[in-house]
Amino acid sequence: MKPNPTQAPLPVNRPRAVASGTIFGNVDCYVLEDGTTVLSQSGMIRGLRGKTDMHDSANLNQYLARLPEKYSGLAACTNFEFIRPDGGVAIGRPARDFVAMCRAYAEMYAGGDIHKARIPMARNAIAILAHLADRGIDEIVYEAANWHPRGTIAPQGITASDLATALAPFAAGFEALTKMMAAMNDRLTAVEDRQRDGQVMARERVNAIKKRVASCALDLGKYGIEKRRAASLRIHKRLKMAVGWFGDYCRLDNMPARHEADVLRALEIVEHETNGAVAAAQQLRFPALALVGNNNAKRTSA
Repeated sequence: MKPNPTQAPLPVNRPRAVASGTIFGNVDCYVLEDGTTVLSQSGMIRGLRGKTDMHDSANLNQYLARLPEKYSGLAACTNFEFIRPDGGVAIGRPARDFVAMCRAYAEMYAGGDIHKARIPMARNAIAILAHLADRGIDEIVYEAANWHPRGTIAPQGITASDLATALAPFAAGFEALTKMMAAMNDRLTAVEDRQRDGQVMARERVNAIKKRVASCALDLGKYGIEKRRAASLRIHKRLKMAVGWFGDYCRLDNMPARHEADVLRALEIVEHETNGAVAAAQQLRFPALALVGNNNAKRTSA
């Protein structure tokens, strides 16, 4: 079998891990011979998703591709293979990449630029960052793997006052992080309260409204009045604005049932306007033909 020239060759000299452990409940961590802390890619996904059913074939790149552009460097970096202490081969990344990924998800959530399906991952990322506020990722991995850097000497004669003085420059950063996490939790609570504001409309009623909206958009697109997708988005926005139901997570699917009557009235107006626009377009495309009578009289013989 001929080798594939496009396939990257496997590394010959893989780095070796000398210690291993588990952090954050389900994230596999390792320490290489040079003291570098590494996390397996499946462990990073488990930590972000908070699940334990992920395995080594999980693809981390699809999670990195969703990050903001400022974190594009993470997607550009490649995973590497290393040898576990038990002799097996694993795929991982430096532990600091996991911290950067958590920070990216937290920033997307703080800015409101995140899909609702990824909110649980953002909340897990915020919790992990809170755990890292007091200690760095390397220290946590060292403790979990029961590994101590060579040549480490316990400091002597350090008092509590000296320690407080040394940590003073970092106090402002810890305080800012605490305030940011509190603001994130308040934002999430407000969104959840707004979504629970009253009983949500029944699924079949929402589908019926969506079907009527799609019919209007189809008619507008058919006669070139407005592009179909643009019309659908405009009508959806108009219906939500009519009842004051707008925001990052406000959709027809989670709209309270108390707004249904107002939405239906607004939809009737939209359908009436659509029918008028379609009728005018039909008149321009197929003008009425004038009926011409036959004025030829019958010839009668004299």
